[in-house]
Amino acid sequence: MERDVRQGTFPIQGPSNGQRMVEMLVELTDAELIRRCQENDSSAVNELYRRYREKVYRIACRIVLDHDDALDVTQDVFIHVLKGIAAFRFQSSFSTWVTRVTVNVSIDWIRKRRRMKSVAFQPVELDGVETVAVKNDQAERVHDAFKLLDPEQRSCIILREIEGASYQEIADALGCSIGTVRSRIHRARGHLKRILKDVMVE
Repeated sequence: MERDVRQGTFPIQGPSNGQRMVEMLVELTDAELIRRCQENDSSAVNELYRRYREKVYRIACRIVLDHDDALDVTQDVFIHVLKGIAAFRFQSSFSTWVTRVTVNVSIDWIRKRRRMKSVAFQPVELDGVETVAVKNDQAERVHDAFKLLDPEQRSCIILREIEGASYQEIADALGCSIGTVRSRIHRARGHLKRILKDVMVE
């Protein structure tokens, strides 16, 4: 069966409490769900996974630039979340935390793949920056251009230009200063402009 991040639930073992419990969990805030997770409520874990699986997969896919790798990264992210949620202290939103974990796991995955010297190519459709910068028949060139970016630069420009995050949100998610975020995005834009100078639209 083909894997699809949009289907199924995170594989947490635990008894089902029925449709009524599911409907109740949907109405809870992230903070309330986290507290339930810290009390070993597997249904709350599954609800957090349902809420954030597509966001995690989307960010991962745009950083690692491979659908199958992004599915593996998504699973790794939620394993990290499950291991770390007991220590979550609500100093940031869950969304910010899960974004940070996603970026870190994705960057680690890229570095691991580089060490393994994997050169498998599987084009990923990216919107936002790509749709205004490239013609349809040049998607592979954009894919290759993104691959040449430093992983940290790639993460910043994806969160800014595609996810629509503010500089402050990116800084919070990546644990760095706004100045660092601005610098990474500026360098990333410069690299992309030079690499794609003949296809960039003014």
